[in-house]
Amino acid sequence: MKLKNIALGIGFLVAMFSCSMEDDIIQNDNGMNSVDGEEVYAALQFNISSKTELVTKSSSVSGPTDGTDSDVKNNEMAVNHCFVFVADGDAIIGSRHYTSTDMESSNGKYTLKKHILVKVPKNNQPTLKVYVVGMKSDNGSYFETNIFSKATSLNALKSSVVGKNAADEGNSLSDFIKVGEGVIYPYDATIHSDGYQSSDKTTQFECNGGEVKCGNADITLALRAAAIEIASFKIKDSKGNYSFDSETANSASATREVVKDIQLGTKEEGKGGQIVNTVLDAGEATSKVRSYTSYLTGYNNMSAEEKEKSNPMGYRFYTYQNTVDATMITIPYVNGDGKEQSISFSVKTPDTSSGNGYSETVKAGYLYRINVEITNNVANVTVQCYTQDWEEGGSYDIVLKPSNN
Repeated sequence: MKLKNIALGIGFLVAMFSCSMEDDIIQNDNGMNSVDGEEVYAALQFNISSKTELVTKSSSVSGPTDGTDSDVKNNEMAVNHCFVFVADGDAIIGSRHYTSTDMESSNGKYTLKKHILVKVPKNNQPTLKVYVVGMKSDNGSYFETNIFSKATSLNALKSSVVGKNAADEGNSLSDFIKVGEGVIYPYDATIHSDGYQSSDKTTQFECNGGEVKCGNADITLALRAAAIEIASFKIKDSKGNYSFDSETANSASATREVVKDIQLGTKEEGKGGQIVNTVLDAGEATSKVRSYTSYLTGYNNMSAEEKEKSNPMGYRFYTYQNTVDATMITIPYVNGDGKEQSISFSVKTPDTSSGNGYSETVKAGYLYRINVEITNNVANVTVQCYTQDWEEGGSYDIVLKPSNN
């Protein structure tokens, strides 16, 4: 049978109370922590992992934070804060905030060392839903204060807006928010051996030296952002001779002399630019907040040593999902005759259902690696974009014409 409304409220308080304790699980059974004849305790424990990182090959500099290839991987997939929610149906009956000191990590896998205690009906015990939000950082404790501490409904939680809002408040893209979900069934030795057992005493659970099994969930997290980078930039004449090839350029400064900037969006109200907010789940915010950003913006904030090594090729932009309108890239460059030109195009996702082979969208968890080749000075520009969503990729070709500045 379903928990009574009052039991749900008390159960949520119990879980929040237990999360504040230093021990894995609370040790006493009186007062607020007692159960009645219709309720019992269940103890739950969790392991999380990050999907394969977005990196597919060497990236020289990453944005919005700069660093080595290893830094890119670690930034994108790191989990230093983990928020776990447990729900019976839509009602959240337990939650806990784990920090890096509460986790044991190895190669993108994390064991959460502390448990969550919830109350469940003694009879007809439910399948419990688990929803996990992991992130590299929670700048200003925004998520903890404004979302985690107020969550009572799973559906409402998934619809919460993360990222910057119109007032420039919210989590940064560089917090690298990731989400995942799963379930924990009541224990069954044959089909649900990782399921939870229950007790009317907290001291009887395995984590306290008892024999009552804790429920276990292994949750895989997926990044909510997408990554975009220009992988190569080439210019050749009508005879096929290259006047510039970023892949063979002898220095980062040589590339910067040709590729003057890479711009995501325009300065005019951030049109076509980076999406800096989204809902927590797979959907999108009703009212998107855009931001103009560029390689030069990052470059100008670098130290002298970083500037010397900085290469616009592989500079990584991040943006939240956008399936409604275009995300634009503009590249000002110097052609083989020394003249300034630029190209502009929208980021697209391979789509076999489309007549063009792609759709004008940017999807969460994808890496868009774009190769640009300009032929015969003012001739067409071919842009090839490779995408990877950790499971299946694709590519497409589009033809553009450069414009004179």
